[in-house]
Amino acid sequence: MGRFGLGEMGTLGGGRVATFALPDRHGRTGALGVFITADTLETLPEEPQMLHLHFPRTPGTNFTYLGLDWTPMGHQPVEIYGLPHFDIHFYLMEEDDVEAIGPGVAEYTIPDAQMPPGYVTADALGAPREIVPGMGEHLVSPMAREFQGERFTHTLVWGAYNPDGGDEGELTFVEPMVTTEYLEGKPRDVRAPISTPEEFAASGYYPTEYAIRYLDTVDAYLVTLESFEWFPGVE
Repeated sequence: MGRFGLGEMGTLGGGRVATFALPDRHGRTGALGVFITADTLETLPEEPQMLHLHFPRTPGTNFTYLGLDWTPMGHQPVEIYGLPHFDIHFYLMEEDDVEAIGPGVAEYTIPDAQMPPGYVTADALGAPREIVPGMGEHLVSPMAREFQGERFTHTLVWGAYNPDGGDEGELTFVEPMVTTEYLEGKPRDVRAPISTPEEFAASGYYPTEYAIRYLDTVDAYLVTLESFEWFPGVE
């Protein structure tokens, strides 16, 4: 991995996207995110598109790469998440291991200490615990605003999987989701807390907030993980 700054760059529609990392005052990772130029929103394709972009140097964290998914028709449950939006996966697994994940229904358990407060598996909502190929299982908060009748604008989902194939799963990605409609409003500095567990599979610094902002100086949108704090691991 290289220095702090821009990571891998890609194209989406007629615009550019790139990962980036910024240091805190201690030289550790202070912010980790994706940079989306405004012309991207003006030229988005009609079909879904997925990009994998690697991060620059991210000392102290266990994040490996970013999966940026453009979903023009949204996804299930469509009555909530049917609006055009970006799913922004910050992965904690190696890319090859994520890509090897096949379809299925999760049967592993997630230890209570590794479950973010307020989040549940899909079976708690009466749905199967679907494992999405190339991603994993998604955990949601039933108390999120979009589950309380409000229009979906942005939210945060956790992901889980059992990389070793055992009976216990672990958190494997954190996923801010944001609609193009919301971004077009050019939010200046929107922050939201991230519900975090007592511990992770591996110790390290993990984010406790995510932020969405438009920067007119560069005519681009930034979606970032911020306010990193130390968490113990089970190893």
